[in-house]
Amino acid sequence: MRVTKQQAAEANLDAAISAFLLGDWVPAIHLAGAAEEVFGRLEEAKGGKTVPDFFWGKTDFKDLVVKRKDYISALNHYRDWIKHHNADDPIEIEIQEPHAVISVMRACIAQGTYTQQGRPSVAQFLHWYKENIERINRIIENWPD
Repeated sequence: MRVTKQQAAEANLDAAISAFLLGDWVPAIHLAGAAEEVFGRLEEAKGGKTVPDFFWGKTDFKDLVVKRKDYISALNHYRDWIKHHNADDPIEIEIQEPHAVISVMRACIAQGTYTQQGRPSVAQFLHWYKENIERINRIIENWPD
């Protein structure tokens, strides 16, 4: 089987969305992170920006983090905990639905930015998102500081 980087990223994105819709947040975060990474690097290769770099350039995060490195680390915390083992990592972590939503949404944005085309799986996720955004926002609003 021969596949392009784009096809591999699309397969990861489709699988991430399927896992997410089944409530399997760990594989959803992992697969979405893989898809976002590839789409982001492909976009960079043609002169564009990754999703984190785009938002870093458009949003003032200075009240949260000063350095871009800290911003990236915070954005990727759950993805990196799932994908990698570091001696300093806790052995257990609390993953909540919004963590998976954000990961999948980032991958959807990266796919759309790179391909400039829709995907049925992305449309399915966006439909779910529109129906659940108020509930997700309430969860986030009630997170401890």
